Amino acid sequence: MLAIPIEFKKLVRLFLQDSHEGVEDTSEFINLAVGLMDPADIPAAKAHLEAILGGENSDEELAEMWKACRPYFWIEKGEIRSFLSDLQNQLEQAGPKI
Repeated sequence: MLAIPIEFKKLVRLFLQDSHEGVEDTSEFINLAVGLMDPADIPAAKAHLEAILGGENSDEELAEMWKACRPYFWIEKGEIRSFLSDLQNQLEQAGPKI
């Protein structure tokens, strides 16, 4: 497993269990968390997502990486790749190209 940058760990910890209740969809939930990020953390978090989603990582490996960040939000089994891809898309929109 790739080393997980602190910027990505900080992003993961912005997602709180049950905080997605009341939002329209997953995309809105992710947008709220990305909006709370320190803009200086966006390039490293984005680069990490590009590396793990562009590689040969299985869904199980992606879930283990998420767990390694000590999250406050658990992603349903089978939804990790979709969630991380949506997160990657939101980060693309939020920050400058690296």
